[in-house]
Amino acid sequence: MKINYLLLGEKIKKIRRRKNLSQSTLAELVNVSISYISRVECGKDHISLDLLVNVCEALETNVDEILTKNHFDEYSYLMKESTDLEKKLIIAVCDAITEIIRKENMQ
Repeated sequence: MKINYLLLGEKIKKIRRRKNLSQSTLAELVNVSISYISRVECGKDHISLDLLVNVCEALETNVDEILTKNHFDEYSYLMKESTDLEKKLIIAVCDAITEIIRKENMQ
């Protein structure tokens, strides 16, 4: 499995914000610099497994939540990285596929 460090960082950021923790507080809890947390959340640095476990403990979550892919995260990441034209095309394709699936399920 190839790790998408940008998506991993975004998940860490999302959970950190949900817990109302600043980057500074998280950095202090896991004994790293604020800039390192920022780089991890932006996908610029590859977090080690040991540090990932420490971050998960500080965030009171488990590694599965960070590493497990779900369709919403992938779709959100895809849309965030897309141009306006690409977003329109993605939505059109999704709408067309959804319509086909619904028609097939009605038969």
